[in-house]
Amino acid sequence: MTILATQTGANGMPSKAVQSLRGFITRTNLTSKELFTLPKNARVLFFTVWGKAASDAGTSASISIGKSGGTGAEYLSAYDVKTAASGNGLTVPNAQLLIGYDTTPTDTAKLSVDTTVTAKYVEAGTASTVGGPWTIEVFYVTGLVMEG
Repeated sequence: MTILATQTGANGMPSKAVQSLRGFITRTNLTSKELFTLPKNARVLFFTVWGKAASDAGTSASISIGKSGGTGAEYLSAYDVKTAASGNGLTVPNAQLLIGYDTTPTDTAKLSVDTTVTAKYVEAGTASTVGGPWTIEVFYVTGLVMEG
């Protein structure tokens, strides 16, 4: 049996094994919560958000995903979880598609250190009584695009 990660990919580029990490937040996570730690040399491909139920907050409800010690929204800012289409079920936020697929020679998307990923829930208007929890999963590869 041949392991796909060892086979040559498109245009002769080495294949990469996609890995994932998962954490969750609830309506009570109003400050940044640590979800998981991405390893040094990781390149984030995308995030998914799995919601059990949309928030019923009065005006708005959103989650942000970022880096510990950063702005808290480096990966995803104010993603709506009040609307049934994005707060309930599986979604892949459009802003997240291939955020780490930087093929420039300097490869700026590769993490230079282990990076703790955080998430936060924010709501406005009447306080919510239902919604979530939301499972956040990151898919990533390690190393440079050109490396094996």
